Amino acid sequence: MTIQAFLKKHHSNEATDILAYLLGLEKTQLFLSDQKMTNKLIMRAETMLQKYKSGIPLAYILGDKYFYGLKLKVNKHVLIPRPETEWLVERAITGLRVKGVGYSKRRNAQLRMLDIGTGSGCIAISIAHALALNPKPLTLKITASDISNKALKVARTNAKIHKVDVKFIKSDLFNNIRGKFDVITANLPYVPQGMYELLYNNLKYEPRIAITDGGEVWDIYHKFFKQLPKHLKPNGTALLEIDDGSKNDIQKMLKHLLPSWKAKFYRDLGGLWRYVEINKKTAIS
Repeated sequence: MTIQAFLKKHHSNEATDILAYLLGLEKTQLFLSDQKMTNKLIMRAETMLQKYKSGIPLAYILGDKYFYGLKLKVNKHVLIPRPETEWLVERAITGLRVKGVGYSKRRNAQLRMLDIGTGSGCIAISIAHALALNPKPLTLKITASDISNKALKVARTNAKIHKVDVKFIKSDLFNNIRGKFDVITANLPYVPQGMYELLYNNLKYEPRIAITDGGEVWDIYHKFFKQLPKHLKPNGTALLEIDDGSKNDIQKMLKHLLPSWKAKFYRDLGGLWRYVEINKKTAIS
């Protein structure tokens, strides 16, 4: 069987991705090639396709996922990075660059950034990689934490692959975190338990601890906001990806727990309320 015959038999993007992965080719190269496939290669490709059809996410089958232009290692111990999470990266980079202008005028000043619930390390590593390419690199120290040792192992591997300096710490939210930060990012397990059960067939292969806190009222946000003041510098910024149905509850929490702070909500490309940006020591609107 030739490559083109295989692609005709299995006409799907996943079949193309799997074959490109196994052959080490770009997709464009794959479509231009008509080399004959060995029986061993056919069997490997067919087996991987069957795994995908059984419900296993393609990223886990291939062992990697692209995020913000970087190819990151993933496995069943980390949440698969989603494109919508790239908004946090963009916003954090913009904020750090702006804050960096002020810091450049102060001797020995260092920007500090923290990523809570880092998983594969996608947010922290993408920010570190992008800012290292600045014409004038920032003096920046990035810390990333996760409650899972197995997730931290994946994140450390990705940081090593992309040659970025990120300090990884095992921590449940801020429990093992010391000091204050200019920017804090967090993609917390925000799916309500009821919704998780409805979507279980789509999510069952990903770590449950990274998806839901097991409640219905977003307790994890409440814990995060209570601990946040101790770890955010004056004029610091916190950026969160949130459940699209949690906006009203989060507004109430913030007005109760952080009444003098400013919070602004943003929609994702699908029009859902997906993000909140919180700034210290300004009024909530």
